[in-house]
Amino acid sequence: MSLHFLTLVWNLTRVVAFWFRTKALRGKKMTEQMTRKKINSRIAEEIDRNLRQAFDDMAEQPVPDRFTDLLAQLKSAESTRKGGGEKDA
Repeated sequence: MSLHFLTLVWNLTRVVAFWFRTKALRGKKMTEQMTRKKINSRIAEEIDRNLRQAFDDMAEQPVPDRFTDLLAQLKSAESTRKGGGEKDA
């Protein structure tokens, strides 16, 4: 075998090895990106689920007495202003 032929085979081997390595890396990067998207999607779903649960729990609780008292005071003040006539308007 000639030296020229061996050099050609050696270079071809290096090119093929490089091609397979880069193909594997591209596949790995794509897999990592897909995995990252899946993880981000799962995290977003978990946050969404937790926020909904917290909101549902909060919505089921009764309104505190101090808020109902404040609302009653506001309604009373409004009816007094309307009943007594508004002179500042």
